[in-house]
Amino acid sequence: MAPQLQFVNGNQQGQAAQVAGDRFLVGRGSDCQLTLADSEASRRHALLRPQADGSVVLEDLGSTNGTYLNGEALHGPQPLHAGDTIRIGDSEFTFER
Repeated sequence: MAPQLQFVNGNQQGQAAQVAGDRFLVGRGSDCQLTLADSEASRRHALLRPQADGSVVLEDLGSTNGTYLNGEALHGPQPLHAGDTIRIGDSEFTFER
């Protein structure tokens, strides 16, 4: 199964997005692979980078309100694990493999 983000809270609750490509941009902007309907998210909020070994790294892009991984503010790139919770603005996702 390809990595995906499952919305568990926010305006898009119940939806899912498959993480594909070598750069998966998340934010309000139309240039994002995952466009959020969330006024608390920056236009280019966070980046997920799939790695050659199959892992995925999450990075905040200097967003105004921050990116949270498992309830903690993200400071620098962090690898994701199945079941991790990501919060961007009022949107919350579970990372699934």
